[in-house]
Amino acid sequence: MINSEQIVGAVQVLNKYRTEIVRQVILLILIMIVVYFSSGYVINILTKPLNDLPLFFLTPMEGVMVKMKIAIVGGIILFLPLVTYRIIFLASAKISAKNRRMLYFLIIPFAIIAFIGGVVFTYTLVLPAAIDFLLSSGNEFMSATISGGSYFSFVTIFLVAIGAVFELPLVFVVLAKFGIVTYKFLSEKRKMSILLISIVAAIITPTPDIFSMIIVALPMMVLYEISIWWIFILEKSNKNKTYLVN
Repeated sequence: MINSEQIVGAVQVLNKYRTEIVRQVILLILIMIVVYFSSGYVINILTKPLNDLPLFFLTPMEGVMVKMKIAIVGGIILFLPLVTYRIIFLASAKISAKNRRMLYFLIIPFAIIAFIGGVVFTYTLVLPAAIDFLLSSGNEFMSATISGGSYFSFVTIFLVAIGAVFELPLVFVVLAKFGIVTYKFLSEKRKMSILLISIVAAIITPTPDIFSMIIVALPMMVLYEISIWWIFILEKSNKNKTYLVN
């Protein structure tokens, strides 16, 4: 339960960093504005999997709302690495030089590359197959009239969801850092993990066909293996340091 001292402490922290918070909010808004005016370029990219199938807007505001959704999602994605670096800089006095270097040059770059890799992988392989399957499923008895708002919501959620899944190794490494998981634990749970990954792939894949599910599940399994060996290297490194100290 939150007590009065915690509330006072939170208010003091907010007051201390008030100027910085305002700056970051302004930066986020500026990034969103830039993305909004670049949304035409983004829209052209996201509509390529449709193979020239036209989109329709069903309400007068739908076109503007699509651009605003792209601006908000794109702005937040671009803003997150910047604000993360800024937070680390502000908290540098409380973070050791070693951990700071790891965050600057390993953890954050890996998170960015993994997310971009997941988005590119999904856009290149999974999304076209999913759209083709979904459209062909209804062509026998219906003609496709796709709402622009619905399409971009579907594509955005799909790309961001699988991009986030590609952060799996980083999540496991953080958990290992806090002693929640170990190399031994993860290696012993491989069979259960394959089952869970298959279930997750079936849930986040928008099509019921086994091919799309396998395309999503295979890189997740590879990422799980990367997580195991990354943690193994970290644990071995820590043991060697402990041995040298003793």
